[in-house]
Amino acid sequence: MANINVRVRGMCATAISKLLLDHGYNIVQASSKVRNRLNIEFSSEPPDVTVKDSNIPDHLILIGRPKAVEDVLSVIVEELKHVIIWRATPNIHSTIIGRVVEVLDDGRSIVEISNDGLRGVLRSQEVSVGELLPVCIERPMFKEFDKILLSRNIRIIGKRATLILGRKGVQVSRHIMSKSRRRELITLGLSLRLGRWGVKWRSSAAYSSLCELAGEVKELVERGEELLDKASNMEAYSILVEGQRLVELGLTSIAKRRLDEIRGTV
Repeated sequence: MANINVRVRGMCATAISKLLLDHGYNIVQASSKVRNRLNIEFSSEPPDVTVKDSNIPDHLILIGRPKAVEDVLSVIVEELKHVIIWRATPNIHSTIIGRVVEVLDDGRSIVEISNDGLRGVLRSQEVSVGELLPVCIERPMFKEFDKILLSRNIRIIGKRATLILGRKGVQVSRHIMSKSRRRELITLGLSLRLGRWGVKWRSSAAYSSLCELAGEVKELVERGEELLDKASNMEAYSILVEGQRLVELGLTSIAKRRLDEIRGTV
């Protein structure tokens, strides 16, 4: 197992954190309650994976770097066993070279994004049938009847910031609650040379120096421009940006009892 940072939130935070800690994962940005129960120090490092409650009772969401998510998921499944897994397809905020197959009367377009015929709906754009273009997965598919929603707003995801093509301005994660910190981040974002990109500060930006944040954004802009140059020469269905793996985990009564047992050990 690689050195993976995991942030855990929600009702099962203590049990899941204990489970992962015992398997050698680094628990980062933990709440004071979890730190006290597990006797661990606070780490401000950005997470590779976040585990949190779903909007559906007794369900968990895992999101983050694809390989890291699969690594964490395998350990949770090995320990809990009786769970139900739904994987979003494709990765959320991935960018794929799609092929326009239909232009609808309302201005939306149907874009094919895989060799096996997987298609998504692109919001109103001036495109032509047969055209190849990079599209970002705004909403992936969990089940067969789900619609995949696409946009041209390519995202370049960093540890503390995300760049969004064509959406100029500065956004701040709602999880950064400090008003003074939000003002600092907005001021910093407005001072940066972003060109055709907008920036959204991720929650981990709350713990980083402004210099460190500015350096990351500069690197993201350079990476984004390189990828856009590369996109014009890529074949249909090529993956330009990997995006984030999104998995939903349904906990059965047996799995919940196992989490109670783990929680009871601390």
